[in-house]
Amino acid sequence: MSESCIKRDFLVSIRPTHVEKIVEGHKTVELRRRFSEGVAPGAILLIYSTSPTQAIVGSATIRGVVRLPLAELWDHHGAAACIDR
Repeated sequence: MSESCIKRDFLVSIRPTHVEKIVEGHKTVELRRRFSEGVAPGAILLIYSTSPTQAIVGSATIRGVVRLPLAELWDHHGAAACIDR
């Protein structure tokens, strides 16, 4: 594994309505404006549900991080993100 791609875990804050979709298996892609450059496949993503829950409610294994222009991002992952454009 290269030094720029270190396997480390991440914590992300997500609103409860989106957390529910993740837990149900409907939302399989999380869109972020910024995310760490060196994410190794297999790293663990800890899911923190924001107010009113305010707790870590689950985890997921990162399959990969993709950076795309906005239009391409929506074409490839919009439905899996379960959000409106």
